[in-house]
Amino acid sequence: MMTNKLFFYSVLFFLTVASFTSKCFAEEQIKWFHANFPPAFILDGDEKGTGYCDRMEKDVSDYLSGYKHEFRISNYKRIVRSLKDGENACCASIYKTSEREKFSSYSEPLFIGLSNGIIIPEKDVALYGKYITPEKTFDINRLLNHEKNIKIGVIAGRNYGPSLEKAISAFRKTETIDERHGNDSKGLLLKLMKQRVNMILALPMEISYAARQAGLKHNALAFFPVKDGDIFTTSYMACPDNDWGREVIKKINVIIRQKRPDFAKYYRDWLDESGAETYEKLVEKVFNIQIPQ
Repeated sequence: MMTNKLFFYSVLFFLTVASFTSKCFAEEQIKWFHANFPPAFILDGDEKGTGYCDRMEKDVSDYLSGYKHEFRISNYKRIVRSLKDGENACCASIYKTSEREKFSSYSEPLFIGLSNGIIIPEKDVALYGKYITPEKTFDINRLLNHEKNIKIGVIAGRNYGPSLEKAISAFRKTETIDERHGNDSKGLLLKLMKQRVNMILALPMEISYAARQAGLKHNALAFFPVKDGDIFTTSYMACPDNDWGREVIKKINVIIRQKRPDFAKYYRDWLDESGAETYEKLVEKVFNIQIPQ
């Protein structure tokens, strides 16, 4: 009888330890979510893995050597849901919003980038002359208040920064805002060129890359910053706002501090000459660092 009891407790102890060990092992895995969003993330073709966020994600995941890393392609709605659900998952580049802060733990600034703006076919610019300021910015608030049949293309689930989000928030559920799912910048651009939308919201380098991939001439599109908009956007890494996520973010911050000049270089290398010069001055002003050549 004693032998049976000893056997029973031995088995129970083994199962408890095994269960605990298995749980600990699972907690050491990080699922890295990222969108198909060139040239931040380039997921196919000859340039696969060379995007500026590709390189930042690799540097950080290489540093976090105590974890098993799994890389997944997803859209921003799925990424945000994984953070909200508290999965052992992190996003390699995401904007900070008051809503997301309720369930996400954010890193220190990963990098700053040029802000989203208005993209219009060059041939149509004259149609919107009264909304273009002398400073060559676009008054989107005035446009939305005066044009009833306008269609603006956006990517579903994406945050475009405070200024643009404030301007379009009241129109999100109307026919004015045409959402494209799947983080497909090239598809969004083609929709613009086929005149299914009048303009799109995008980052300048994002749409330049998509235009090059679509075989468009370099002067086929016009980009306008938003009137009274943000000079730059700040991107972060994010994990769930729980004990596991906060611990991972603490470790991520260490490598961000070490690699911030390199991260800025990864971004700058995708800009044209004039954009690179502007960006270098901006980084020096915001972070007080020099970008390596």
